[in-house]
Amino acid sequence: MSCRRTIDLPYLRVSQMNADFYLSKAAALDLREIVDFHFREPYKEYTSYEPKGFEEVKRELEESGAKISRNLPHWGVQRYLNRERVLEIKSYLESDPEALLPTTILLAIDTTPCESTEQGELQELSASGTFSVKPSMTVSVIDGQHRLAGLFLASEAVLKQIEIPIVFMLNVSIPIAAKLFQNINGKQQKVNKSVIFDLFDNVPTESIDNNDDLETKDYHTICVSLYSDPESPLYRQIKMLGVGGGAISQAFFIDSCKRELKCLKSKTLQERYDILFDYFTLVQRLFPEDWPKPLEAKSNEEIDAYSKNVLRERKSQLAKTNGFTAMLRLLNWMENEHIDPISIEALCGEIDWTSIDGTGAKAQSTLFEKLRGIIERKLATSL
Repeated sequence: MSCRRTIDLPYLRVSQMNADFYLSKAAALDLREIVDFHFREPYKEYTSYEPKGFEEVKRELEESGAKISRNLPHWGVQRYLNRERVLEIKSYLESDPEALLPTTILLAIDTTPCESTEQGELQELSASGTFSVKPSMTVSVIDGQHRLAGLFLASEAVLKQIEIPIVFMLNVSIPIAAKLFQNINGKQQKVNKSVIFDLFDNVPTESIDNNDDLETKDYHTICVSLYSDPESPLYRQIKMLGVGGGAISQAFFIDSCKRELKCLKSKTLQERYDILFDYFTLVQRLFPEDWPKPLEAKSNEEIDAYSKNVLRERKSQLAKTNGFTAMLRLLNWMENEHIDPISIEALCGEIDWTSIDGTGAKAQSTLFEKLRGIIERKLATSL
């Protein structure tokens, strides 16, 4: 499928090793006209499987004016579109007045239909200038298909305001295109989620327009305080950037609090902090041998040595993912049932925190049920 009109792209040539590529930009409306989505479907004759929403998002793109290659060979390098991800990008662009798509899209422009008449022009581009994408050329996506799909489904009002930075390469062979896709998508390391959450430090509360991000920022603030306050039971025990010493990561702390502590949603930031501070101080006092921060220490080095012993030598699970999740769930249950948190005293002598079986959600649920059962029996006998 070819574009309907010639579109000019300003460019700056960049040379690396034995290859040239071209830095450029294009209006979103122009990109929608020239880009050809071509998906990798080499096994279509053997299976009827397609991800949920794939055909629907292809139809939506075609209705928006974008192009989908349906009759070309199966050697496209792009994977199936994830409709949910596409719609998230569309919503982001339409709902956030400060939305940006600053990273480049990598395109391959096949000029071969023009080679017989314009070979010299196409093979020798100057260091900078304007490249004309002609109706007979094919423009394929090597990297950035979800961003482009989300953009193309956005409203015309949004499209008219956006230019997209692009890198294009000319007459890239299928093996080279495949290798580029592998290198970009297979070798890049995903940013640690704790780093993403830590960036909320730099985001003003007034600029956040959804409740989920507001809750994340609040728990990030709580996390920072619990980590940095020498009086805190979690002082130096949270991996703020996801690596290093500590029992749990910032991402785990925030995700777990958001998921487990539904009872605190109506509380203020200060109230939530106070409840968590007091609760885990109580846990620390009741289970000093299994809590990674000692009740008393003269230096950070002493704290770190104690933490290392509890977590690595003793292998206590109390402050690790299983124990921490179960204790949060227990707090949520006690708050909802108006049970004094001091009731966790009933757990003393009843739980061996070094012998917690299993991992993951099932193990955490099993542990929570065990802890709740102990407290319920204790409360029943005290009536």
